[in-house]
Amino acid sequence: MLALAAVAALTMVCNLIGYGGNLAESIPGMVILCFISLLGLTAKELLPTSLPAVTYIGVIGMLAAMPASPIAEPIIYWTDKIDVMASITPILCVRLDCPDDVIEKKLSAQNTGCFLSFAKNPRVLPKTCIAGRRLIK
Repeated sequence: MLALAAVAALTMVCNLIGYGGNLAESIPGMVILCFISLLGLTAKELLPTSLPAVTYIGVIGMLAAMPASPIAEPIIYWTDKIDVMASITPILCVRLDCPDDVIEKKLSAQNTGCFLSFAKNPRVLPKTCIAGRRLIK
């Protein structure tokens, strides 16, 4: 739950800094995305399958936004206010910059710098973000 809140907050910051989003318009979309994520995580815990949570989250999101759904129009309207890359940025910076044992515990200072530099210019992934994963030479 804490990780979801952290990613949601960082996504909103990235949406504001990197894509010029409006905070007031971003909040309903982020609440919808968090609710769909929580539904998917709950489904993973309650259903006796070995499918990952992202499968449930994707299916719930698609069902909610498909044209036949009565709630599709407001969901699409509000979630459209959040850029896709704004949601990917905090996940990439946390995952690529931290060793596996640190990811669950806290965000490092280098990690925060990576996020802020990537939020300012989302088309360029800074070397500090990927150096920890040896993706560059």
